[in-house]
Amino acid sequence: MLTMTAALNLLLAWSVFAFGAVYDWAFAPAALLALTGAAWSLRSPLRQRAWLDLWLCLLAGVAILQLIPLPEAVRAILSPGQAGYVTRVSLAPPAPGSWLPLSLHPGAWLFGAGALIAGIATFLWTRDTLESRGVRRVARAIAWMALIVSAFALVQPVVFPTGGIYGFWDPLASGTRPTGPIVSRPHFASWVILAWPLTVGYLFSHARSHWRSRRVSRGAAILGDTRTWWLLLSIALMAAAVLVTQSRSGVIGLGVAGLVLMLEAWKRTGLAGRAGLVGFLALVTVAASLWATPDAVLYRFEHAWSGVDGGRPQIWDQVWVLVRDFPIAGIGLGAFDVVMPAYQTSAFVALLNHAHNQYLHLLAEGGLLLAVPAVGAVVTFLGTAWRRSREDRTPLVHVRHGAFAGLAGLAVQSLFETPMLTPAVMFLAAVSAALVVRGADPVRADVSGESDG
Repeated sequence: MLTMTAALNLLLAWSVFAFGAVYDWAFAPAALLALTGAAWSLRSPLRQRAWLDLWLCLLAGVAILQLIPLPEAVRAILSPGQAGYVTRVSLAPPAPGSWLPLSLHPGAWLFGAGALIAGIATFLWTRDTLESRGVRRVARAIAWMALIVSAFALVQPVVFPTGGIYGFWDPLASGTRPTGPIVSRPHFASWVILAWPLTVGYLFSHARSHWRSRRVSRGAAILGDTRTWWLLLSIALMAAAVLVTQSRSGVIGLGVAGLVLMLEAWKRTGLAGRAGLVGFLALVTVAASLWATPDAVLYRFEHAWSGVDGGRPQIWDQVWVLVRDFPIAGIGLGAFDVVMPAYQTSAFVALLNHAHNQYLHLLAEGGLLLAVPAVGAVVTFLGTAWRRSREDRTPLVHVRHGAFAGLAGLAVQSLFETPMLTPAVMFLAAVSAALVVRGADPVRADVSGESDG
């Protein structure tokens, strides 16, 4: 399993450092690795069979169905707005009796159906192959990646004032201001929203495994624990990096993630532990303030609905028109940026290439055929997460809680952004979801965690 854990870490590292894997050449090998890992997991003794898998199979099936040519009679039922759209953009209706796919832009299959299937594959791979030691190795790797990308985001404006990523790569989309190695600033914040509570959870797990088991005083154990200090550094840099993005949704999402994680930790600790949580939050806040100031973010919050800096409701109103025309099957995964200009009524100073709401974006591209199994998967996931949390008595329960808190923060941010369009975020979200619902090791639950904590 060590090889598969290393391969999973390679997938996460490649996706974030290769510009978020938003380009075909970067995403294709990551998707291939995810599919290979999922195929390998079929042989794993940790493999689970659950109702969640059925919902995920339905999601993958809908994604594939959108690419299959269907007769006109079937398309008229599943996609009644397709003929009108094709006539409008091509000046001619589809030929009578023609077989066409439901997707209005099948050429987007790699970042459409391919992205969804790759995310599902990553989830299955992680859930069905990671033992307790593998969870710790993945959590440590994510903490190191987060430390590096956050430090890079903080020094980037000084080291590379021209705005190019790594000093040489200019994003293909004009007007983009990247943060760290990820092209989109809000999506960089999304990645941090997932990594921050996961790293905090791993720190709590490490503390529970090691600080209580030493024969020296707890204070001496903390001061001499180098892993604790670099984890704290990573946590502080991530908080500062989110402020640097000036992403309002990112700040809100990180706040929700932190609140969910701290409430869970608060319930499980006594007076001394709660005092430690308060001290931890104070330390992180002070450390983050050394690298970033919240003034620019506060200004953006003050002008969020000014009509100059904002506009989410106007965008959502235009997307709803698209949703009403394609309510059942949607326009096809990955087709939004091609189809939406035909429905855009606002000034074409900037094209609406995403819905600025992940749920609305999903409904527009997949319709009810995709939304129904997605809701089923979420409900089943939450039920499984609740059971796994109650059953887990090991230190790794904190990693489980951290992963769940990150997903909660991402879910709130998704009300205002479409973070899953960046594959690096999608892959990390899939890994986080798998860490939440993974079962115990097949032989025994790892109680101490001292050997590799």
